[in-house]
This record gives sequence, C-alpha cells and structure tokens, in this order.
Amino acid sequence: MPGADVAKRIRLIRQRLGLTQGQFSKAIGVSRLSVARYEAGRLPRADVLDQISRLGDVTVTWLLHGTEKGEPPRSDSSSSSEIARAAAQPIAEALSGPLAARLGQLPRRYRDRYDRRVGEVVARFRRELEEYVELLRLEYLARRRRRRS
Repeated sequence: MPGADVAKRIRLIRQRLGLTQGQFSKAIGVSRLSVARYEAGRLPRADVLDQISRLGDVTVTWLLHGTEKGEPPRSDSSSSSEIARAAAQPIAEALSGPLAARLGQLPRRYRDRYDRRVGEVVARFRRELEEYVELLRLEYLARRRRRRS
C-alpha cells in the first residue's frame, strides 16, 4: 500500500524535526487532524506534499517513492554533520594550545572541576543553539508565508 509508505516518511520528517502533530500542522498550513490522517495513510494534496518536502528538506519524489537506502535525501549538498564540524572548529581551537597546556599543569581535582564546567557550558550552549535554530526556522516560515500572501 503506497499511502502507508508515504505516511511513514511524513512521520519520519515530523519526528526528525522534533515537532508535534500540532506544530507540524501549523508549519505546513493544515489542521492537526489532517496531519494525523496523513500519518495514517491518506495522501496529501500536491501543494501540501510540496510544503512537507520544503519543511523537511527532502524532495517530493522521495516523499512519494522513497529511496533504496531509506534515508531522506537533503535538498542541499551540505550535511548536518559537516555543518556541525564547521561550527565546532572555533571552539576546538579555543580549547587547545596554551589553554590545554595550562590546564595540564593543574592537579587532577582542578582538572575534574574544569571538565564539569565544560560540560555545563556545552549543555547551555547546545540549548541556546537549539532555541536559535527554532527561532530561525520560525522566521523563515513567516517570511515564506508573507511572500505567498
């Protein structure tokens, strides 16, 4: 049943984005009940498929037919891991070199405190970046809606 495969891919996109059905429905401009129906096997209209593919950063072809590997292709050439590595490079550079040498001179209990602090800072940094990505995503969606109006 082809609708079931499309439903799985739609659910995969929604979950990959970390959205509830309600949030996903607002992002693609349909009701929450419609999203539930899509995830149960009903095929969305062509314009809704286009919205889902744009939001999920996949092609409509992938939504309808999938791929052999089962992974959604990205519509651009840069992968998330490449983006993360590029973003992490300045942090890695800041923590290496003279700072690492000075840290190595401290007693173990002070290095342990440093490690705990790094963990706290990284957790806060991750939360702030997640919030910022969500802000950018919502700004992007609002701009797209304004252009269509």
